[in-house]
Parts: sequence; C-alpha cells; structure tokens
Amino acid sequence: MEKCAIAVRLPGRGEVLPHPHTLPESGDTVALDICEIDTKRPFKESSLTWANRPLCRRGAGSIRAKIGGEVELEPFFCKSGSYLAYQVSCAAPTAGCNVDVWTNQNQTWGESKHSLL
Repeated sequence: MEKCAIAVRLPGRGEVLPHPHTLPESGDTVALDICEIDTKRPFKESSLTWANRPLCRRGAGSIRAKIGGEVELEPFFCKSGSYLAYQVSCAAPTAGCNVDVWTNQNQTWGESKHSLL
C-alpha cells in the first residue's frame, strides 16, 4: 500500500494554457465534488462525454478550489500500481460553477489524454 492524495490546481485568471478553458467570472474559490470513478485503465478522451462517463464508485470528498492555487484532500491509502481516476464536478447546489479545465497526473496542463478532468 502507498499513501495517495488528490490535489486540485486551477489556473490563475489570465493564465495562458495550451487549450481553451473557463473559470468563474467572480470570486476566488469554487466548490467542487470529487468521486472515484469505476475504471481500471485510461480513457479514450475523444469518445468520452458526460453522458457516457464511467459511474462514480464512491465519493472522495468536496473542496473549495482556489483560482490560481492548489488544494489537497486528506491523504489516503491506495494499492501500489493501481490506476485511479476521478470525476471533478460542481458541488450542489452550485451546479454550473463555470469551471472547464483539465490536466493529467504529472501536473501539466492539457498535455495528455489520460484524465477526465
């Protein structure tokens, strides 16, 4: 077993990324829910949609993500070598929080097609 943690980092306002993105027009934080999704391997992003996404296996937590900053959930134990994937969505009742950014596990913006976010 290893100790794992989920960190959410949002770009700063006006930050230039290699792909289009949106952030809320006002405020410095946004409420997000994170859940582990039911998959054992990377997705084919080109065919992934909200309607056909894998099911949420279990909730991992909720956070107040900081625009231009990083927030981390409490560390947890995970099986070494396992593939974990997460869905990050607007927390209820703030549906439509206007965040549309994705990244991969190595903290690069939009360089890999291995992640839902």
